[in-house]
Amino acid sequence: MTDLGTLGGHAVGDMPDSFGADINNKGQVTGASVTASGFMHAFRWDPATGMQDLGTPGENSIGRGINENSQVTGSRGDGGAFLWDPATGLQDLGTLGGSQASGHRINAKGQVTGTSQIAPGSFQTHAFLWDAVGGMQDLGTLGGTNSIGLGINSRGQVTGMDDSEGVPPRTFLWDPVIGMRDLGNLGGSNISSFGNDINDSGQVTGASTIDVGLRAFLWDPATGMQDLGTLGGFNSHGAGINAFGQVTGWSTTATGGGGAFVWDPVTGMQDLNRMIPPGSGWILGQGLAINDTGQITGSGSFGGVERGFLLTPVAVTEVPEPGTLTLIGIGVVGFGLLRRRASSGRETWLLLGISLPICRLPGDSLLAAVIVRQRRGSRGTRGAAMSDNAFTESTALAPRANAAEKWIALRAATWIIAGSPSSWSRHRARRGRRQS
Repeated sequence: MTDLGTLGGHAVGDMPDSFGADINNKGQVTGASVTASGFMHAFRWDPATGMQDLGTPGENSIGRGINENSQVTGSRGDGGAFLWDPATGLQDLGTLGGSQASGHRINAKGQVTGTSQIAPGSFQTHAFLWDAVGGMQDLGTLGGTNSIGLGINSRGQVTGMDDSEGVPPRTFLWDPVIGMRDLGNLGGSNISSFGNDINDSGQVTGASTIDVGLRAFLWDPATGMQDLGTLGGFNSHGAGINAFGQVTGWSTTATGGGGAFVWDPVTGMQDLNRMIPPGSGWILGQGLAINDTGQITGSGSFGGVERGFLLTPVAVTEVPEPGTLTLIGIGVVGFGLLRRRASSGRETWLLLGISLPICRLPGDSLLAAVIVRQRRGSRGTRGAAMSDNAFTESTALAPRANAAEKWIALRAATWIIAGSPSSWSRHRARRGRRQS
């Protein structure tokens, strides 16, 4: 078990010490951590060198996407989107005409997608595609007012959410040749959907409401949208997908709790909390990203403290006692997270702690379509699990949204909110009072 640590600070109250948002195939993670001065700074964590501060003194920032070249995109507390490069450092990506923007994902070519205001003081935001040659390109909408880019692949295809006036939020796929199109939903009345991530085959994962809840989906260019089911409850949510069509996210259970899952075309949906050593101390709340070697990063609770995790699949002839896991070398068998169990042994997981999570969302944001704050999970730990009703919400851009649409906007709010300067200032003030 490896804890990513922090950038020198520790949060108090509801704030996490740090969290991770994305992982590349090198096992590098980006996210944000509390510094010694109480600010949140974007970081890049590397298995060999540990956590590197990517932020600017006196300013909040968050890393949301990382590619194979170790480039990171994200946003600053003042509302600017950035690209961080190991050789050149931080670069501002500009806007579509407004004063605020946020970078959400970056592909191997250095292309970034995210969302930006289109005019100063406007609540209207559009998804964008940025590259070093053409700058920031407006991807438009499906005919309405707002859109958010949440995932991008190496072909420059973008997925996200369109939130147009008078219709429920919809998943879109934008292609450099054919433009933006609606990917539909899982069916039912007043159905909303959104896409979170996309792989190089054009497969998209996200979530769609149905008549009885929210469901994670896998959309394929050939077969359309598939319901990935749940862990026994009513709700699930697909957050990340890799090149092999494996999906990670969160789901509720039949008992009203919930936790992180991995879905595989062969084995279906599996509860990650049942695949880690008993007595590890972890409750895995949600998987947020999965790389092509099967490593999963996400958020959960360790010893009652909100943290993140990195799971690396290993194969052993017997599932070892928890105390012996530190003796097992970190490895990956094939490219699968959950391949069929071989007759010679069983698969288990080696748990690597990462100091992080995104279970609780601090502050507010001008760009957030809907802000969702999670209450205590049903297991009695902050951010440990998402029960079917374990959230309260306030609307920013979508005051008309119903409860199902607010569930749909969870992912968008998760990626947009970097922690406004006002919210982090309040956090530092509370921290100062606690220390005094």
